[in-house]
Amino acid sequence: MIELTEILEAVKERFPGQSIRIDQLYKDDENFRSLCLDYFSSIRTLRNYKSSSEEIGHSITEYKNVIVELEKEFDSYFD
Repeated sequence: MIELTEILEAVKERFPGQSIRIDQLYKDDENFRSLCLDYFSSIRTLRNYKSSSEEIGHSITEYKNVIVELEKEFDSYFD
């Protein structure tokens, strides 16, 4: 089971200057909570793929692109 702290730590690691804002948004905004979970899941999957011995370069590229798009979405919250 995914712990809330794991999800928030992943987002705060990427946006370290937004820690308080992340906590507030996570508490108050359902869409932001979903964004955080999507981001965490994508990061975790990408890490698992990178540590796998299988040839999965295409999937890694796709997840990197997803993560970039999710980070752009986070930026819209922090502007």
